[in-house]
Amino acid sequence: MEEIGGPQNFNSRLEEFILCGFIFSSMILYRENGEVNPFDLEQVKVGREMEMVQILQDCYSNFVQLKLSQLGVSINRLPIGVLTLLDVLVNEIYQVAQIAKLWESLAPLFSCISLQDLQKELQVTEAPVTRDYVLTILMTSIMKDRAAVHYKLDLKRDLVYFGNENK
Repeated sequence: MEEIGGPQNFNSRLEEFILCGFIFSSMILYRENGEVNPFDLEQVKVGREMEMVQILQDCYSNFVQLKLSQLGVSINRLPIGVLTLLDVLVNEIYQVAQIAKLWESLAPLFSCISLQDLQKELQVTEAPVTRDYVLTILMTSIMKDRAAVHYKLDLKRDLVYFGNENK
C-alpha cells in the first residue's frame, strides 16, 4: 500500500489488484482477529472519494454487518479483471461471511430452522447454496470447534435444532 501512494493512483490493474487484495484480506482478518478497519490506513483514507474505494467500503460494510446478498452485489460491482484475479479470495470471503452469519446471527436466534431456510439465509450470489454445502458448514464447524451453539440435525425432516439442550 505504501508503494501505491495516494488518490491519484488506484487506476492500473496492478494497483486495483493490490487495493482489493488488501481490503479483502482485512475483511477475513476482521472475523479472525477482531476489528480491523483498512479504511483507517492513510493511503486508503486519502482515496475515499474514488469509486473503487467506495465500492470496497460497501463490500466491507456489508461483510461486517453480515448482509450476504448485498455483499455479493457490492463485490460484483468491482472490475471483472480484478475479480478474476482474486477469485479464490472472494470465495473465501463468501465462506467466512456465511459461517459468521450462521453462528453469529442465525444459530443464537433460532431454536429450530429448516435446511431450506438456512440455504436462503446463507445465499450470497445468484448461485444457490446447496443442502450439502450447508451440512458441510455445520459438520466442519463442529469438527474444528467453531460452532458457537450446539446443534442437532434431523435429516428425516431436514431440520436443525440449536441450543444447549441438544448436547
